[in-house]
Formats: sequence, C-alpha cells, structure tokens
Amino acid sequence: YCAYRPETVMKAPHAMALANRADILDFVEAAMGCVPTLYSLSAWWSFPVQGEPWPPQSQHFHRDDDDFRFFTLFVYLTDVDTEFDGPNQILPGSHTLAGMNALIAEAAAAGRLTPDQDTVNNLLAQWPQPVTLVETAFGPHVASTLGKRGTGFVADTRALHRGFQPRDRLRCILWARYGLGPNTNSSDVDLLDGPLPLSALGSPIPDTPRHRHVNRLLVRRD
Repeated sequence: YCAYRPETVMKAPHAMALANRADILDFVEAAMGCVPTLYSLSAWWSFPVQGEPWPPQSQHFHRDDDDFRFFTLFVYLTDVDTEFDGPNQILPGSHTLAGMNALIAEAAAAGRLTPDQDTVNNLLAQWPQPVTLVETAFGPHVASTLGKRGTGFVADTRALHRGFQPRDRLRCILWARYGLGPNTNSSDVDLLDGPLPLSALGSPIPDTPRHRHVNRLLVRRD
C-alpha cells in the first residue's frame, strides 16, 4: 500500500470541506464530549495481493492508540462491494474492557478459545500472534463495511479493526482523524512547510471559532 502526502490530500477538491461538515463535527463532538481537533487527513491505496499482508500492521487486526479519545471518519474512494475489495472490518464492543470481557466469555463458552486465552490478560499476552486469532475467536461478531465509492462511516478505532487485504482490485480510502490535540500520529509533523494557508486548501472551510479550533494543527490563517 502507499499513501499520498497530507498536503496533497488537503489540496484535493472537497477533502477539507468533508472533514469540516457540520454533521460530522457535531457527532464527533458529542461522542468525545469536547470540540475535536482534526489531527490527520490521509488517503492511500491498498493493492490486491495473495498471501499474508505485508507490511502487516493495518491489514491485521489491531488497536489504534493515538490519543485518550479519538474518532476516525473513513470514506471509500473506490467501490468496496465484497470482502475481496478490502473492506474495513471492526470488532464491535472491543473498545472497552467490559466489551472485551463479554466477547471473551462468549467465545470461551463456544469453545473458540483455549484455556490460556480465556481472559483479557492471557489473550493480550499473545498479541499480535497468531494473526488469525480474531477471526478464529470472534469471527461471528466481526462487522464488515461494504459500499460504493463515497460511502463514509465514523469508527472508534480503539476497537480491534483492520482493512481487509484486497484480493480482486485496488482500494482507495480517505480518513480524517479527530482527537484532543497533537499526538504521535498527527499530520502536522509531516507537513513539509507547516500548516497550510487557507488559500492553499482544495475547498473552503468556515471561519468560526469552532472551525479555527478544529483545524488549528493543519491550517494557518494569515
């Protein structure tokens, strides 16, 4: 897979306007309990291959740990009609300890976990191997998002999730990530010349106190 530079995405038509849509910001603000910070805007291609994903990180089940609270807007830029087109997959409930305990208890009762995997600590001690653990133990609960290009969804990626490795055709996807502020995964450190001026964006964004806060890492207002 390969990604575009954040400047390229920010200069693309509609991308920044989409990341600043009122309904999206309203949802994330309500979920986080505060005005969010847009800290990352990215788009990338995943290529269809056979065999094990490489590099493995995003195409194996994993958790994101960017911040204490954060949400990600994903938008498909190509059609994702079947699992072989590389859908986003997530394990609902796995973003909390209570949710993981419930998932583990159900999987253990169904015989999908061995005795050395039947608690959160035992399960995480084996992480990230074996790579098939989530499918084996929690497969009935894994949710795949399919949709035509333009399909968007917001996820709490503290939950176990992955981009399923495409097998039939290229997949392109965009994300906008909202958190509390700068963190180890924020795009501001990747911008070659620092935050972009408003005039360089590929679409206008509102000039309100909320929008200035939301975009302060990536956009400068000269």
